[in-house]
Amino acid sequence: MDYDSIVFREFTHESFERIKHSQQQQQQQQTSDKRLPNKKLATGEKLPDVVRTRFPKKLIGKPIEEIDDYYEADDVFLVINSSKTIFRFSSTPALFLLSPFNWIRRVAIRLLTHSLFSTVVILTILTNCVFMTMKDVPDAVEYVFTGIYTMEALIKCLARGFLLGKYTFLRDPWNWLDFVVISLAYVGFFVDLGNVAVLRTFRVLRALKTVAVVPGLKTIVNALIQSFISLRDVVVLSTFVLSIFALIGMQLYTGTLRQKCVPTYDSFSNISNLSNMSYGVYLTQMNNATYWYRKDDLYFLCGNSSGTNKCPEGYVCLRDRGENPDFGYTSFDNYGWAMLSCFRLMTQDYWENLYQLVLSAAGRYHFFYFVAVIFFGSFYLVNLILAIVARSYLEQQTKAAAENEEFERQKIENQRKQILSSKTSVDSEQNTKINPSQLSRKSQQFNNDSSERNRNDDTFDQIESDIQCALLSEVVPVQELDTMTIPSQISDAKKSNLCDRPLFKFLQTYCCTWSCQSTVFQRIQAVLAFFVLDAFVDLFITICIIINTIFMALDHHGQSEYMTRILTTGNYAFTCIFTAESILKIIALTPAKFLKNEWNVFDLIIVTVSLIELGLANVKGLSVLRSFRLLRVFKLAKSWKTLNRLVSIIGKSLGDLGNLTLVLIIIIFIFAVMGMQLFGQKYADKFGKDMPRWNFFDFFHAFMIVFRVLCGEWIESMWVCLECAGWPCIPFFLFTFIIGNLVILNSFLALLLASFGSDVFNEKETEQDKITEAINRIRRFVHFLIRSIKRLCSREDDALAIEIELTPDLPRMTLADIETSPTNHEILYFPPDCCPSGISKHFSCCSTYIPEIVQNYWTYLRHLTLRLVDHRYFEWVILISILVSSLTLALEDIHTRQQVLFSKVLLIFDKIFTVIFTSELIIKWFAYGICTYFKSGWNRLDFLIVLVSLLGTILDLFHIADIPAFKSMRTLRALRPLRALSRFEAIRTVVNALIGAIPAIFNVLLVCLVFWLIFSIMGVQLFAGKFYKCVYVNTHIRVHVSENVTNKVDCLQKNFTWENSRLNFDNVLMGYLSLFQVATFKGWVEIMADATDAKEIDVQPEYEANVYILIFFVLFIILGSFFILNLFIGVVIDNFNQQKRLLQTGAIEMFMTEDQKKYYNAMKKLGNKKPTKALPRPRFAVARFLFDVTTNQKFDIFIMLCIFLNMLCMCLEHYNQSRTYSYVLEYVNQFFVATFTIECFMKLIALNFKYFTIPWNVFDFIIVAASILEQTLKEIMAQFFVNPTLLRVFRVVRVGRILRLVKGAKGIRTLLFSLTVSIPALFNIGLLLFLIMFIYSIFGMSFFAYVRKSAGITDLFNFETFPNAMIVLFQMCTTAGWSSVFQALANDRPPDCDPTIPSPSNSGDCGNMGIATGFLVSFVIMTSFVVVNMYIAVILENFSQAQDDVQQGLTDDDYDMYYEKWQHLDPSGSQFIRYDQLSDFVDGLEPPLRIPKPNHLFFAAMNMPICENDRMHCVDILDGLTKNVLGTLHTSLAGIEADAADNVKKDRPKDYHPITTTLQRQREVYLHRIGVKAFRNNVERRRNQRNIDKTEENVE
Repeated sequence: MDYDSIVFREFTHESFERIKHSQQQQQQQQTSDKRLPNKKLATGEKLPDVVRTRFPKKLIGKPIEEIDDYYEADDVFLVINSSKTIFRFSSTPALFLLSPFNWIRRVAIRLLTHSLFSTVVILTILTNCVFMTMKDVPDAVEYVFTGIYTMEALIKCLARGFLLGKYTFLRDPWNWLDFVVISLAYVGFFVDLGNVAVLRTFRVLRALKTVAVVPGLKTIVNALIQSFISLRDVVVLSTFVLSIFALIGMQLYTGTLRQKCVPTYDSFSNISNLSNMSYGVYLTQMNNATYWYRKDDLYFLCGNSSGTNKCPEGYVCLRDRGENPDFGYTSFDNYGWAMLSCFRLMTQDYWENLYQLVLSAAGRYHFFYFVAVIFFGSFYLVNLILAIVARSYLEQQTKAAAENEEFERQKIENQRKQILSSKTSVDSEQNTKINPSQLSRKSQQFNNDSSERNRNDDTFDQIESDIQCALLSEVVPVQELDTMTIPSQISDAKKSNLCDRPLFKFLQTYCCTWSCQSTVFQRIQAVLAFFVLDAFVDLFITICIIINTIFMALDHHGQSEYMTRILTTGNYAFTCIFTAESILKIIALTPAKFLKNEWNVFDLIIVTVSLIELGLANVKGLSVLRSFRLLRVFKLAKSWKTLNRLVSIIGKSLGDLGNLTLVLIIIIFIFAVMGMQLFGQKYADKFGKDMPRWNFFDFFHAFMIVFRVLCGEWIESMWVCLECAGWPCIPFFLFTFIIGNLVILNSFLALLLASFGSDVFNEKETEQDKITEAINRIRRFVHFLIRSIKRLCSREDDALAIEIELTPDLPRMTLADIETSPTNHEILYFPPDCCPSGISKHFSCCSTYIPEIVQNYWTYLRHLTLRLVDHRYFEWVILISILVSSLTLALEDIHTRQQVLFSKVLLIFDKIFTVIFTSELIIKWFAYGICTYFKSGWNRLDFLIVLVSLLGTILDLFHIADIPAFKSMRTLRALRPLRALSRFEAIRTVVNALIGAIPAIFNVLLVCLVFWLIFSIMGVQLFAGKFYKCVYVNTHIRVHVSENVTNKVDCLQKNFTWENSRLNFDNVLMGYLSLFQVATFKGWVEIMADATDAKEIDVQPEYEANVYILIFFVLFIILGSFFILNLFIGVVIDNFNQQKRLLQTGAIEMFMTEDQKKYYNAMKKLGNKKPTKALPRPRFAVARFLFDVTTNQKFDIFIMLCIFLNMLCMCLEHYNQSRTYSYVLEYVNQFFVATFTIECFMKLIALNFKYFTIPWNVFDFIIVAASILEQTLKEIMAQFFVNPTLLRVFRVVRVGRILRLVKGAKGIRTLLFSLTVSIPALFNIGLLLFLIMFIYSIFGMSFFAYVRKSAGITDLFNFETFPNAMIVLFQMCTTAGWSSVFQALANDRPPDCDPTIPSPSNSGDCGNMGIATGFLVSFVIMTSFVVVNMYIAVILENFSQAQDDVQQGLTDDDYDMYYEKWQHLDPSGSQFIRYDQLSDFVDGLEPPLRIPKPNHLFFAAMNMPICENDRMHCVDILDGLTKNVLGTLHTSLAGIEADAADNVKKDRPKDYHPITTTLQRQREVYLHRIGVKAFRNNVERRRNQRNIDKTEENVE
C-alpha cells in the first residue's frame, strides 16, 4: 500500500456521501481480484511510522474517515488515540439512536479510546482476581466489581452499538465473555438458583478479560484456538484407538481387579468351628471383608493363572470380592472406566500402578497389552499432539516473519521514494536560488559518486545509504532545513549548557571518563590494563570460578568446624579476588568503558551483592543473600561458549514466551479458583482437620494441585476429589489436563524447540577467546620443553638413526613372487603388517633369516584367513554365538543358581563362548592386522567386551571371582549383547544416529548439571539437616502429634528413632538426586511433603509448617524441567533432522526450484504405484449377482455400519450386569454373527478360492469361524484357547477401510499414513530399546536379585528372573515407578534389610545405594531422555513430511485412489484404457486429481501420448494430472522428467507405442470439424446453386 496517498480527514456528513459513492463504484466494477486488508492498519495496531508523523494532533480522539482502501465501501470510521492506536467503529447509529455526531456517543468514544481506559480495566481485573482468591468475601465487593464491568460494557455499547453492524459490541467474540459474565452476575443477584458455588464459578472467567484487553495475548490465544481446530483429527483418531484398547481391556480384565485372597473352605471351617457348613454358606461368609488377606494394610490382589500373585498357604483366590482398587475407580468393568484407564495409560500418569495391578491379577504375559497401549497410545498419539501444535506455531511464526519482512521492505521503499521525491523538488527549487556554477559542481560531484557506487554495487541498501549520505542542503528545501535545524540547535544548545555545568563536568571527569589524568596515573592505568586484560588473568579467574563453585558445593550438613572455617575462608578469598578483579578492570578501562560490557556489569552486581552478604552475614533472616553467591556459576558463561549461547537464547526467547507464560498463569488461576469454588467446601466437609496435602480448600493449595495436573499427574488427585465431590471431578480434571498439559505446555515445548536448536551446541567458534589463547600459550611452552629435552638426547637419536639406516629393508613381495610360490592359488589381497610399525621396525632384521617360501606361505595363510572372516557363514556363526551367549546370561537367575548341575552347564557354556570370541578376535587380528582392526569403533567395542569376558574367566580359574572386589568384573559380561549392534543393520543405523548426537547431548547434560547445581546448592542452604524426623522404632512412620515430641532430644529420651529421609538436601549430590526425582515427577510428592513440614535442624517437623516453600520447587520445575530437560528433545530432534538431510538431500535436489522439487517428488511416488488386476466377474448367474453385491460400495458401508453397531453393543457390556440384559446383548451379538457369516458365504460364492487371496477376507474368515465356535463351544474355547469375544474386538480394525470412502477423513488418513511411514524407524528404535533393557536386566539380576521385597519390588516385579526384570525395566523406560524401585534397591541397612541372611550376594537381602543410583539414573537418562525422544523425533519428522505432501497437493493415498478407479475400467490390468473413456474416468476421480466435464481442453493442454488403437497408458494420464495439480503444465522441467521418471518409463509394457498426443488429437478434431463444416457449406452452396439453376431453367 502506498502510504503517501493516505489523507486524514475528520468524519463529517460529507463522509457518508463518499462511502455511498465507493459502494456504488464497487458494485459497478465487480472486480474478481480479492483485496486484503492492510494488517498494519488493523484494529488495535499502531499507526505505521511512515504516517505517524503526519497525523494531526487536533484529530486525536475524534472520528476520522477510513484510511485503508479495503474498508472504503464499509460503514465505518476510525478513531486514533494519543498512543496512535487504531480503533474502528460502525458509522451506523449506535443503539438505533446515537449517530457518530451525537455528543453522548462522542464522549463514550473518547473514554473508550483513551489509553487509561484499558489500564483501569486491567487493574480492576487484577484486583478482582485477588479478591477471588480469598474466602468469605463480602457481597458488597461483588456488587462493586459488577458495577464497574457494567459501566465498561455500557460505554462500549454507547460507543459501538450493541449487535447490528460491524464493530459493534457483540460482534467481538471477546465481548461475548463480558456479556455472559455480567448477565450471570445479575441472574445471581435477582434469582435464587440454589447452588451458589456453581454460579460463582463463572466469575473466574473474568480473568479471561485480560486477554481481551492486552493485544499481545489475543494473538497467542488465537494461535491456541487454531491449534485446537487442528487437533480435531487427532481427537477422533485418539478416541478410536483408545476405544479399541478399552474394549480389549473390558474383554480381558472385567472383574479381574476384584480378586481377593480368602481362607480356604477347610481352614475357615476349622476357624469358625462349623464342620457341617455348606459351600454356599462359605461363599456368603467370604463376602465379609474381615476374612480377606491383607498385606501392608491393603487387600492383597491375587490371580489363579500362571505368573500372578499367589495367595499364602491357607488362602485361596476368589473372584467378585469387594470393590476395585483405588477407591473403586481403577477397573475395566465398563466402557467408561476402561476408557479412563486407557487415557491414564496414554498420558502415563501413575500407570505403573495399573500395570502392576493387572499383571498381578491376570499374569505377566499381559505385559504385551501395555506395550501396545504405551507405544501406540502414548508414544504416538500424545506426540502427534505435540507435532500438530509445533507445526501450527511454526506456520504462525513463518507467516508473521514474512509479513514483517514485507512491511519493512515497503517501509524502506516508501522512505526511498520520499527521499528521491524530496531531492527532485529540491533540485527544482535550487535552480532559481543557488548559483548555477555551484549547483553544477555539486550535482556533478554527487552524480559521479552515485554512478561510481552504483557500478560497484546496485543493491537497494547501498543506494539508500548513498542517498542518506547526500548533502542535506541538496535533499531538503531551505525552508524545511531552517525549521528542522532550529530544534536540533536548541537541543544542542541545551546539551552544551548542561555539559558546561561544573557539577556535570566534575562527575564526568572523575566518575565516568577520567579524562583529566596525570601522566603517572596513565602509566599505572596502562600497566594495570596490560596485566588485568591478559589471557592468563582470564584463565586464572575462570579457575577461581570453578574452585569457588566446588567450595560452594562442598557445603553439607554435619560438616566439622574445621571444614566450615575452610569454606568460610575460601568464600572470603574468592570474594576478595573477584572484587579486586572488578576494581582493577574499572581502573584499567575507566568506568564508562567498563560498564559498556554486559558481563562486566554482571560481575559488578555479583561482587556488590557478595560484599553486602559478608557485611550482613550475622544478621538473622538475611541468610537468603547467600544464595546470590550461586550466580557466580554464570561467570563461567564468559569462557564456556555453550553456556553463553544458552543463556543468551533463553534471554531472547523470554520475550517471545512472555505472552504464553501469561496465558498459562491465567489458565492455572482460572482452574484453581474454579476448583476452590466447586470443591473447596466439600473437601472441608469430608476431611475436616485431616485435610490431605493436595486439596482445593484455599487458593494456594488449589494453585499447587492445578500445577501438579499441568505437570502430568492428575489421576491421584482426581480419586480424592471423587470421594469428596463425585462425578464433576472427572470433566474438571480432564479439561485441566487437556488444556493445560497437552496444549499449552506442548506450545511451550514447540516454542522451545524453535528457540533451542542443537546447532547452538555444535557451532564452531569463529574467533578465539582469551582462555583458548592462554591454553595455547601453555601448550606451546610444553612443546618447547619437549623439544629442548629431545635436543639433549640428539646424540642417542643419531646413533639409532644410523643403525636403522644400516638395517636392510624388508623385501616386498610382488605378484611374480606369489605366482612362483609352492601354492597353486592366486593371492589378490596383500594384508598389512600384523603389528604396528613402531613394533615391526625393531624386528625388521629377522626377515633376512626367514626363508622366502615361509613368507609366501604366511601371506597366503593370512589371505585365506581374511576370506574366512569376510564370509557370511563366519558372521552367522558369530551372530548365533552372541545370541546363544546372551540367552545363557538371561538364564542365570536365582532359580538356576540353586541347581548345581544347571549352573555348571551354564559355566561351561560361558567358557566355550569366551574361547569362541577370543578366537574370533585373534583370527581378525591375524587377517586384518592389529592397526587396521582397531580403526573400526565396532571392533574396539568387541575387543573391550572380549577382554572383560577373558578377565572373568581368568578370575574363575583362580577361584577369586566371588571376592567382592572382583565380582563386579564378572557382571560386565552383560555387555556381550552389545556385540550384536554391528551385526544388525537396523540397530547399527539407529546407534550411528545416536552417536552423532552424543556431543550435543553431552553439552546439554553439562549445562543441565550447571543449572541444577544452583538449585541443589540452594536446596542445601534451605533444607540441609531439616528432613530429620522422629519415627517409631523399626518403622519409617513419623510419631503422632500426641506423643509431644518437639526435637531430637525428646525423641531419643522417649526411645523413638531419629532418622533422616532417604532423599534429602544434606549435600549437593543428594540434592542432585532429589532434584532428579522432582524433575521426572516420580517421588517428588514425598520430597515436597518433607520440605513443607521441615522447621529447623534437630526440630521435629510439623504438618505444613512452611507450605510456601513449594514455590522453590515450582521455580525449579519451570526452569530445570520445562526448560532444561526439553533441550534433550530439541537436541535429538535437530540431530535426527540434520542426519536425515545429509542422507536424503542429493546433488539433484540442490539445483531445483520449489516447483521442480514438487514434481520430482511426485514422480518418485508415482513410480512405486502400478495398476493391479481386478478380480474376474463370475459366469455363474448367482455368483455374478453376489459378486456385484459384495463389490458395491454401499455394501461395504452397510457392513461397516454393522461393525459400528456391534462395537456399540460391546461397549454397553459391564460388570455384574443382569441376566435379562445379558440375554438381550447375546441375541444382538448372534444377529451380528449371522450377518457377518452371511457376508462371508456371499463372498466365498462370489470369489471362489480367490476369496483367500485378499488379506482382509482371511481376517474376516478367522473372526467369523471363531465367532461360530464361540456359540457352539464357548466354555472349551474360553478355557483352552483365546477368548473368542476378544477376537470380535479386532473386527473394529476393519473400520479403517471406510476411511478411504469418506472424503472428510483425509486428515485422519494423513495421520495413519505418517504412522505407517514411521513403523520401520520406530521398529529399529524399539530394537535398540530392547537391547538396552536386556543389558540392564542382566546387570539387575547380578546386583539386585536377592533384595528384600518392598516398595517397587514385589513378588512379580523384581530382578530375580529375566522376565520379571524386563517387566520392571519396561515401566521405568517412561520414568514410571523408578523412584519406588530405587527406594527398594537402596535399602542397605536395618530395619529395611538384614545383611546377616546368607545369600550369594554376600549382603543378605540388602541393596546398595551407590550401585542403585548409578544403575537407575543412567537407565532413565538413556531410555526416557534419549531413546524415547528419538521416537518423538521420528514422529515429528514423518508427520511434518506427511503434512508437506498434503500441502503440495498429492499424497500416496491420492495415487492409490487413482488406481482403484482405474481398476474398474481396466479389470485385466493391461495398463491401458480407450481414449473415449478418458473424459468419464477423469471426471470420476477424487480431488485433487479430478477434472470435471467438460475437460477436453485440459487434455489438450496436458499433451499426453496416445498409443495404437486409441489407447492411453495409466502412467501418462497420471503424469498429466500430476502436472495439472502442481501447476507445472507450462513450466520448463527439462532434465527433471528424465531423472525423476526413469523408473516409471522403463516399466512400460511391450505394446506401448505412442503414435500421437492429445494435443495433436484435439487439433485433428478441430481441423476435422472445420473441414466437415466447410464441406457441408460447400455442399449446401452447390445444392442452392443447382436449385437456382433449375429455377432459372424452368422460368426460361
